[in-house]
Amino acid sequence: MRLHVYIRILDNIYLLLSTFCLKLFFSLIWTINLTAVDVYDAVPTNVTVFLAVVPKISILIFLLELIFYSGMPLPTGLNWTNFLLISSFLSLIVGTVVGLVQFRLKRLLAYSSVSHVGFILLALAALSPQSYQAFLFYLTQYSITSVNVFFILIAIGYSLN
Repeated sequence: MRLHVYIRILDNIYLLLSTFCLKLFFSLIWTINLTAVDVYDAVPTNVTVFLAVVPKISILIFLLELIFYSGMPLPTGLNWTNFLLISSFLSLIVGTVVGLVQFRLKRLLAYSSVSHVGFILLALAALSPQSYQAFLFYLTQYSITSVNVFFILIAIGYSLN
């Protein structure tokens, strides 16, 4: 009788932790992606370099560890592949379509980063060792390229003043 009670408690804890991780994923990835546009546009370019690279690296590495090392299934009935494909598709559509109509360069770069997160999530969706290598390579390449683009913007800003 006691073992049955402990199993029920562990199931409830597992469901609570899985739901928390799902909530954490949506709140971090989508909130950062959709509010990044206003943040990129409002803060100075020096600060934008930090905000464009560091939070995305940390969140995406956390997501990689959550998927690869924990092996936890999602409590919603979806598996990680479907969940990541849906998130990737939404990021790609929002980042690309909304980015097409931007006139300010920093806002365009923000929507470009939303689109790039979609490509990075697409690499995670395959759930294979090669996809993890591609994920890490693309994340490294994206980080270096983003830093270089913002440094070029800073240099152009200094040359115009």
